[in-house]
Amino acid sequence: MNTAKSPRVDAAAWHTLVGGVLCYGFDAVDFAVLALALPLIISEWHLSLTEAGLIGTAGMLGVGVSGVLMGWFADRFGKRRALLVSFGGAAVLLPVYAMIRDLRVLLWTGPLMAMFFASAGPMGAYLTELFPTRVRCLGAGFCFNVGRGLAAFAPFVLGALATRFGLAVSLGLCGVGYLAASMVMLAMPEST
Repeated sequence: MNTAKSPRVDAAAWHTLVGGVLCYGFDAVDFAVLALALPLIISEWHLSLTEAGLIGTAGMLGVGVSGVLMGWFADRFGKRRALLVSFGGAAVLLPVYAMIRDLRVLLWTGPLMAMFFASAGPMGAYLTELFPTRVRCLGAGFCFNVGRGLAAFAPFVLGALATRFGLAVSLGLCGVGYLAASMVMLAMPEST
């Protein structure tokens, strides 16, 4: 029988765990937003599938570029700051994006908004630096998988909200979620 006491887990570790789950959960929300918004935009604006595909392409290009930019930002200014910028930008731009009613404006703002959905890279490095070696894989795996599991409900929740209150309110509430996640990340320690 092992009588050794386990080391006590401090508040920073719990903040990191909760922040990691939220980060990976919200990191998957971008696809839910796109999947939910596109059919509504196609219907309301009478877009062709080509025009709708262009909106999706513009958004994914923004996500791709942002992965590099957020990685650079995280290496220079800290991973926690990069996550705060990412989540803060998403919190502000999601409601704005939902109010746009012009295709050209949507095509330019979509990549800009998508640039704030790049939190997986900084969080991946963050978790390896903050979790102790003995629980590093468990901590990172837990955050990634529980976060993605929670994100699986995003299309349903956003769809139900959009059905009841409209797309703008649904995305506005999603922005509030990003803001709440940012508050948790403020409590996370900065990594090296």
